[in-house]
Parts: sequence; structure tokens; C-alpha cells
Amino acid sequence: MGVADPGGVPRTDPTLQHPRCVFQLLRRHFARYTPDVCGCRPEELVRVAELLCANSGRERTSAIVYAVGWTQHTTGVQIIRTAGILQLLLGNVGRHGGGITAMRGHSSIQGSTDVSTLYDTLPGYLPQPVADADHEILEGHIEKEGMPTGYWANFPSFVVSLLKVYYGPAATPENEFGFGWLPRVAGDHSHLVTFDRMARGEVTGFFLFGQNPAGDGMNAKLQRAALRNLDWLVVADWFETESAVFWKADPNGPPPSEVKTEVFFIPAASHVEKEGTLTNTQRLLQRHNRVLAPVGDARSDAWFVYQFGKRLKALYAGSTDPKDAPLLNLTWDYEPVHPQKLDGTASRISGEPDVERVLQELNGFSTTETDPRTDEPKLIPGFSALKADGSTA
Repeated sequence: MGVADPGGVPRTDPTLQHPRCVFQLLRRHFARYTPDVCGCRPEELVRVAELLCANSGRERTSAIVYAVGWTQHTTGVQIIRTAGILQLLLGNVGRHGGGITAMRGHSSIQGSTDVSTLYDTLPGYLPQPVADADHEILEGHIEKEGMPTGYWANFPSFVVSLLKVYYGPAATPENEFGFGWLPRVAGDHSHLVTFDRMARGEVTGFFLFGQNPAGDGMNAKLQRAALRNLDWLVVADWFETESAVFWKADPNGPPPSEVKTEVFFIPAASHVEKEGTLTNTQRLLQRHNRVLAPVGDARSDAWFVYQFGKRLKALYAGSTDPKDAPLLNLTWDYEPVHPQKLDGTASRISGEPDVERVLQELNGFSTTETDPRTDEPKLIPGFSALKADGSTA
């Protein structure tokens, strides 16, 4: 019995009795464990199981809510995965009041995942192409990462539309919509692995936006030592964090004269000093306006990234080197259509990007139709309207 029929539809057993169905496989797998694994008495485990089962089914729905204690636990990944298995078996996924709710430390950790600041994903939870033969061309990438049914059957439309956002008119069917310009993942570039490489002198420069590994990172002592191996470090934050002053304020570190790292500290605007979006725990994507202008010479992180990108494009303008094509073909026009205003006066921050243009890209739009009311690209109503022919982005 294969896991799917010839059409790619997963086989099912509503009776849950077939030895190869998920329920029976899990039952055999977990039979080896005893209640002492959980650190509680057997009767307590049974009590929790009875409560969860009694509040699951056609008439009732349960949610599992956890905080960073699970995330940072030694076996946190296994704990959260187990919660997912339980909720799927109990039918508590995809229902109002169900699912798994992670209580974040602040309001936009989910948002940073959505827009993808992780090394192995692209916006929309799309996988970053891997540096192997299966991902050399767009067709191979889609075949490897896509699914024949379900939500991910839209994978070709998602990928092509993202490439159209990135490269605009330069993304054509003839060049696989610029798929070859995407960087490939050639190994583990997660946080701790990167800092391990940094400690060995394999990383020369680093950017930190609202992150403080020297103060609150795992094994902060190691991470401070790793930062001392950099040639340069850029820190954008509200105040001088431990990562911004590690070169002079590390109680266990060497004298400042022995630290080679050149640190650039950039005062950053707070969440009330910039406009944008927040994605909260319950998956609420919320737009917010700026309340007041940034203090002093502070800038939003969007301002920094946008200006940095503009300068890079100007630096490489006119290059004919193929490796520079991804940067030169990158769409990078977020200039405000109208002068920015704050309480009736022009914004004092010159060059602040128009985040509504970013919001248009997050929503998705037509590359061939214009909305007559705004003279802007026509926005799409939902993900199902995305196309794989380059007509949406």
C-alpha cells in the first residue's frame, strides 16, 4: 500500500485500523515511552489526556497554547511537534478556537517569519533553492518542492509570482523568470552555526537589526568572542545594546585596543516612530501608522535597507558581469508617490520608503492590469488568484 494513489492523493483509512495508517504507526512508535518521560505521575497524564479528548470533536475544540519555554527547551522541537501531532489526531486543526498558539515575546516574530528573514526560506514560506542538481532549473525546483494536491499545489504560481516581484520586467518565461538569479543554500546558515563559523574567523561582516546576541543569545560568552573576530559589525537598535558595546564593555573580554572589529551603531526608530505591519500570534496582520517622528538622527530599518539597496545598485550600475545581474535586475522602487506628511508638515526624514508599496507586494497584484481608481497595479483578492505565467506578482 503506497502512501498516495497514482494521482498523488494521499490514501486514507477512516477506520484507523490499517497497520500503515498514521494513527497505527504513531501508536506503535509511542508504545516504547512510559509516563516518567513527562516528569509527572501516570494519573496526571491520564487526567490531561481525558480533558483534551473530552474537549475535542464535533461539538468542542481545544487549543494548545505555549510560550518561549517550549521553544527554548532542550527538546523544544520535539515537544512542539508532539503538540502538532495531537491536535491533528484530535481534529483540532483548521477549526475556530483550535490549533497551536505560540505566545511570542513581542508582536512581530511571526511577521519576520512571514516575510522571511530566515536563511532557508523565501517570503510566503517558500523553500530557498538548494545548491544541487534538483534545483538548477525552475522546473526541477517545482517538481522537487511542490505538491500535486492541497494548498501547495499552488507552488508554481507562488514561485513565479515572487520572482516577478523581485525582478519585474526582467523576469520572463525565456529566463525562467529569473530563477537562476536566486541564491542557493549550500549548508546550514542558522544563527548558532553562523556564530560558530564567526568564532573560527570564517565570517568577516555582520548586520544586527533589533537583535542582541552578546546579551541574550545562547552561550552569550561564545557569541561575544565570535563578534571579536569580525572586521566590521553594524548594529541598528534603540539604544547601545551589549552587542553594540561588546568591544569595550565585555566584563570577561580583552581590552578595547585588542579588539579588531569596527562597530557602526545606527540609532533605529521604534515601532511608534514608523509605519508598517505587525503579525500577531493569532495570525492577525495589522497595519499601523506612525505616531511621531523618530528622535534625533534615528531611522527606520526600512529606511536603512532601502537606502543600502539603492547605493549597491548605483555602485554596480553598468556592470556586465553575470554575477551582478540579480542585483541590477532587482526591482527597487519604493519612492513615495506623494510627499510624506506628519501632522500637516513634511517628514524630516529624507528618503523614507513608501511602505504601502511593500504592502502591495505582500498582498499580490496583477502585472498586466491597472486599477482605474488608483492608477496603480490591480490588487488580487487572494492567493488563489496568483498565476504561474508571470501575469501576477
